[in-house]
Amino acid sequence: MSSTQSVTCPGVARYVTIYSDRRVKAYTWYSDQAYLELCEVYVNGCQFGEYGNGNCDNVCTSCAGNRCHPTSGSCDVCAAGSYRVGDQCVHCPQNCAGNTCDSPSGACSMGCLAGFSGIYCKCPANCNDQTCDGATGHCANCYDGFYGPVCTPCPAGCSTDTCDKSTGNCIQCDAGFFGNQCDQSCPANCKANVCNKDSGQCGDCDDGFYGPVCTPCPTGCSTDTCDKSTGNCIQCDAGFFGNQCDQSCPGNCKANVCNKDSGQCGGRINFNIDFLAKHICRPMKIG
Repeated sequence: MSSTQSVTCPGVARYVTIYSDRRVKAYTWYSDQAYLELCEVYVNGCQFGEYGNGNCDNVCTSCAGNRCHPTSGSCDVCAAGSYRVGDQCVHCPQNCAGNTCDSPSGACSMGCLAGFSGIYCKCPANCNDQTCDGATGHCANCYDGFYGPVCTPCPAGCSTDTCDKSTGNCIQCDAGFFGNQCDQSCPANCKANVCNKDSGQCGDCDDGFYGPVCTPCPTGCSTDTCDKSTGNCIQCDAGFFGNQCDQSCPGNCKANVCNKDSGQCGGRINFNIDFLAKHICRPMKIG
């Protein structure tokens, strides 16, 4: 044999034994007695838990006891929290309860952490039928009250917490809100705090307000009351006339009162009655 021998022994070992085996003689002239004289012995290999082909640059991961093939890194047995894919061990899905999964398939064996579902615990908890895309975790359908690929809760302003399961737009808003997400406030004086879901315009106003956004009635309106569509005053305060009661009565009207539409003083009617009494109606003498 060559005086310099190089033998590769892949595997994990603690001891190296070197011996000369003469049990089967390669030549008849081999002696039954043999002596093996070693001048120098080098044992090259990776430290425990490392591997590599010609180097030890890699660390055994997910192998039970950190034991792996010194060249390929493949595991004989997978560590807890991992399962076998081919000759490698990979971590169990991150949402598995107890970090445990089935060794052949990787399916979570003890259920899922809170908020997740499905055999691989990738599905958000609110996926209907607990089904989702195995790679992305996106839900095919959500329970009522949730929307989108990961079943996000419907916006807080949605009535009965119900929204379109694709867009998240509210079907109907809670009182006091409008808009697709029901996140905009209705005008302050809408009657019963209700407005149109799309435009935000009030269907009806509290007394003293008018129009689509419930503007206050003109200041000259008596008792602050006006037509809720036009804003025209029903009656004017003393001293004012016109639709908006924003025009002043003539200065000498009795009690500062004039006709709401024309502005004519109401006192002229009393004057005519007095005139008739004095000049037309005369007392009659009898007998």
